[in-house]
Amino acid sequence: DRLVSLTVKDDAQETSGVLSTADFRAIEAQTKTLTAVGAISYEGSVTLTGMGDPEQVSASLITAGVLTALGRQPVIGRTPRPDEDRRGGARVVVLSHGFWRERFAGSTDALGRTLTVNGEPHEIIGVMPEGFAIPGLPGRRLWPVLQLEEPTARPPFWLRVVGRLAPGSAIPQVSAELQSIAMTVKAKYPDSPPEWSYRVEDLKTRVVGGAGTTVLILYGAVALILLMASANVANLSLARTTSRIPELALRNALGADRRRISQQLLTEGVLVASLGGALGLVL
Repeated sequence: DRLVSLTVKDDAQETSGVLSTADFRAIEAQTKTLTAVGAISYEGSVTLTGMGDPEQVSASLITAGVLTALGRQPVIGRTPRPDEDRRGGARVVVLSHGFWRERFAGSTDALGRTLTVNGEPHEIIGVMPEGFAIPGLPGRRLWPVLQLEEPTARPPFWLRVVGRLAPGSAIPQVSAELQSIAMTVKAKYPDSPPEWSYRVEDLKTRVVGGAGTTVLILYGAVALILLMASANVANLSLARTTSRIPELALRNALGADRRRISQQLLTEGVLVASLGGALGLVL
């Protein structure tokens, strides 16, 4: 609930999109309402060499602030430093937990070793926890640090930017601050459209969008299927009990009162339900 997404906003058309390097660096340097801000490239894979045959590995290039903004720490090693996402900095990479287990057998000796990513040697500096993923970008196995050159123009627009709200900050405050930052960027790059500013929204809304209604409909459909299955089981149980009327009458004639017979039927029902529930959980 503290994570936000930052995009370029076209006030004239009410549309928004990814940011440029110039936008990102300006926000990163000037923001006071965000404790951390990071950029992610849309690259979906990298070429990995030096570990057998060359292969394409699912990856996202990130700046140093991404993992800090997401509030996640590696299980071993460290997160990238700000000097490493600038041109001329050391080339480093963070591994997913699955890649680390598969290629390095979960050994801490992986730290400090080198992976050749897109033809460039990268030092392994950390391993993320099992199941970690950048919201909206699942299945990534590597996170090489993205080294951005100093911008000489506002375009191109290619970075997805995430941030973490500072204590006491809210989205309206961030939005007001971004309008001020947008003015400085427009002044530095006067050729960019004057109606372009920034939009901030919570990351959950940005990633999930309008899928909430669809998910609720699917939950309702699943609940109806479960209700139908329960009704079928209830009918089978009732039919089975009806077929046992002679047996129950004999028990009653031999001295079992209604309370004892009810206890027996309840015990049998609970036993069947427990076994069925346990099997359902396993499945």
